[in-house]
Amino acid sequence: MPTGARISFGVYDETAKSDASYSASSAQSWVNYSEIKDGLSPDEHPSEFERYISGEPGVYRLDGSSRLFPSSTAGANLGYWSGVLSGSSGTFATSPVLSCAFSSPHTSVGVTIHFDGTTHLTAFTVQWLYNGSVKSAIDVTGNNQQTVYVDNPVEDYTGLRIIPTSTDVPYRYVKIQEIDFGRRVVYDNSTLVSASVIEEADLSGGSAPANSLRVTVLDPNNRLNPVNPDGVYAYLRKGMPLTVEFLRDGTAYPGGVYYLDTWEGSNTGTAKLTAIDIIGKISGDSYASKFYASSDSATAGQLIDDFFAVCGASGSADTSIRAQSIQGYVPDISVQEALAHICLSCGGYVRTGRDGSLVISSPSQSGAGILLQSGDVLGEPTVSKTDTVPGTIIEVYSYTVETDGLYDTIPVYISPTRETYRHTFSGIGHNVVGRIESAMGGTWSEVPGRTGYNFATLEAWAEEDPGPLYIVVSGDKVTETSYSKGAASGSGQAVSVSGIHLITVVNADAVKSRLQSYYAKSLKIKLKTPWTAGLDCGARISVPTRFGSVTGHISRMDIDLTGGLIATVEVIA
Repeated sequence: MPTGARISFGVYDETAKSDASYSASSAQSWVNYSEIKDGLSPDEHPSEFERYISGEPGVYRLDGSSRLFPSSTAGANLGYWSGVLSGSSGTFATSPVLSCAFSSPHTSVGVTIHFDGTTHLTAFTVQWLYNGSVKSAIDVTGNNQQTVYVDNPVEDYTGLRIIPTSTDVPYRYVKIQEIDFGRRVVYDNSTLVSASVIEEADLSGGSAPANSLRVTVLDPNNRLNPVNPDGVYAYLRKGMPLTVEFLRDGTAYPGGVYYLDTWEGSNTGTAKLTAIDIIGKISGDSYASKFYASSDSATAGQLIDDFFAVCGASGSADTSIRAQSIQGYVPDISVQEALAHICLSCGGYVRTGRDGSLVISSPSQSGAGILLQSGDVLGEPTVSKTDTVPGTIIEVYSYTVETDGLYDTIPVYISPTRETYRHTFSGIGHNVVGRIESAMGGTWSEVPGRTGYNFATLEAWAEEDPGPLYIVVSGDKVTETSYSKGAASGSGQAVSVSGIHLITVVNADAVKSRLQSYYAKSLKIKLKTPWTAGLDCGARISVPTRFGSVTGHISRMDIDLTGGLIATVEVIA
């Protein structure tokens, strides 16, 4: 496997998969048709599947790969098995037809059929239906793949049929594990014209930069040309995930998960795509936390878990960061700002891991890390001095929590449809509770929702008009004050941190000390080196120079995926 990269994405109609309702003219009595759309295909999850002793000749092996057929098939992920076997020539006397119906029309570039790992169809027909009539059909012959893509763009179909003709060997059941409405598109060294990723991390914790991906691919069949009616351009969606793999020395390494941002085809046989990581994807969202009082004994881990849950992102944080005590809150701000508030107050930085998740870490100050030798560096590293920072000034918050004292109401009108209501109030509240009260004894249903430092949400509905209702918010009133700590001495621009309501007297000294330590670093080193596993933003790295090795942390990388996986690395030391 040559050095380079592989970039893939799925062009699927996901709504078709969930909308599909399956039936068959011949099926085993235990078949659970919902398993055809559960995503557990053998090629994607090989560890989930083993050979079962099924009565088919040649399937039962004595090498330990076979096992008795389960007494209960629930959870066995068997998918669809026909009720009849193919004959001595591998063909069927009467084809066991697998049918699929939809509640609404769907459009896809084709279908991907995942067969069970023990057998597959060598010949079959796929029919796309509209209101029971055949709209389009494809005959497949000579198939030797366990997963086969049937290329046939069809718009507005309401049903699908798979009609088997023959199996790969005689006396086999039809075994279909999963059906995807679309295909997985893969670009590798043979089809990538150029590709690069830019990865960044603000090691001070003061910001949360997003990583980006830029790709130009060969498109000789104009599949990505927007005027090609048989292409995939119309099926691309902003935010759809692209999986990147780095290929080196015969091994594929996770290179990141990015989300499609822009794409354009052309008449020149190439197409361009740009994508952003999870931070960029959710950058337009906002986040606000509840107020954490000193009496709550809250930890940063609780806040971080809430952030991940609200933003719909997976992630992790160092144990030392999760264990830190916190006070205060995150105001209603963008998710990138919220990440910076969390990181700066807890002494960490955030980066996007190569599995696509968020990672909040503290820069390691010990250990060897990555030790580059002179042969690992292409050319001569460039070293520059960073600007001198004359001082650090931070805003420190303190809070006084009253018992009760918070009470706010607003009229609300609810309908028979279950809906979410959010009430925002002035000031800061602790132990906030939101509920609905009636002025005339009406009847309604409600479910409490998430509450924060200045808001409460709930779901409510009523079968009949309940009369005048009010959202009532109650809790402990919180008074907030702040002061500035620190000073600037000498010329230059001092570091000033304000508006981070998680910086209190409890952690202010630690925050100030960490910032002073970070801005005391005076060198920025830029070098080129082949990417290897472990070369990530935030990693501790030792760089050889003509005056000896310099140790620091990686703050930025620009990795050329089609130019030999050469990374342009910036190090703060």
